[in-house]
Amino acid sequence: MDRIPIDKTKRYTMIRLKQLLQELKQQGDDNPESAGGGYMFIGDSLSSEPGGFTWNGKLDKEYNLGATHVYKIGQTTSWMAANALPIINKAPYGTFKKVIIWGGTNDAFKNDTSSTISNLKAISNAVKKKGGQLFVFLGYDAAKVMVGTTDNGTDYTQGTARESKLRTIELFDAIADGIGQAIIIPRVPGAKPEWAPNDGVHVHGSAHKAIASHIWNWPGVKP
Repeated sequence: MDRIPIDKTKRYTMIRLKQLLQELKQQGDDNPESAGGGYMFIGDSLSSEPGGFTWNGKLDKEYNLGATHVYKIGQTTSWMAANALPIINKAPYGTFKKVIIWGGTNDAFKNDTSSTISNLKAISNAVKKKGGQLFVFLGYDAAKVMVGTTDNGTDYTQGTARESKLRTIELFDAIADGIGQAIIIPRVPGAKPEWAPNDGVHVHGSAHKAIASHIWNWPGVKP
C-alpha cells in the first residue's frame, strides 16, 4: 500500500510537537516540584543520597514513593526553609501529604541555633496550610554516637567538638518539646559509637537502614 505523503508544514509540526514533549519531560525530570508522590524529605548530608544510601533514599526506593528531596550537604534549617518553602507554597493543595525533615545538626555545629525552631515552625505551618503533615525527626542520640576520638581525629571530649556535641543534644531536646502542628519522631533506638566511626556524625548504611525502618513505622508516616 502506498504511503500518503505528508507536506512539509505537517511534518515540521509533528517534529516540533515531539521536541516540545521531550522538553517538557526534561523539565519535569529536572524540576523537584514535579516529583510529588505525596512525600517530601528535607535534610542535609545525613539525607544526601536520594538514590538509596541514606534513610530517605532507602524509603523512596523500597516503597516507590516518587518523593521530592530537598537537601544540601552542610546546610542549616535556614537553608532548608528557604528552599523547601517555595516548593511547598507553589505546589497545588494536597501535593505533599507527608513531609519529613531531619535538620539541625549543622545549626548546632555552626553555633547558629537561634532560628532553628522558627524555621521548623514555618515549614510546619506551610505544610499544614497545603493539606499535609510535617514530621520532625530527632535523629540519633548524639550522647551515644558522638563519643571519644574518631578516625579523623575529632575528639568529642574536649574543645569545639565537645561544645558542638553539647549544642546538638540541647537543640534536639528543644525540638522534642514541640514544633507547632508537627509530629515529632523520637530519636532512633540502638544508637552506638560504631554507627559513625569516621567523624562521629555521618552514620553508615546499617544505621540508615535502622533509621529508615524507625521513621517508616512511626504512626502516620505510611500512606
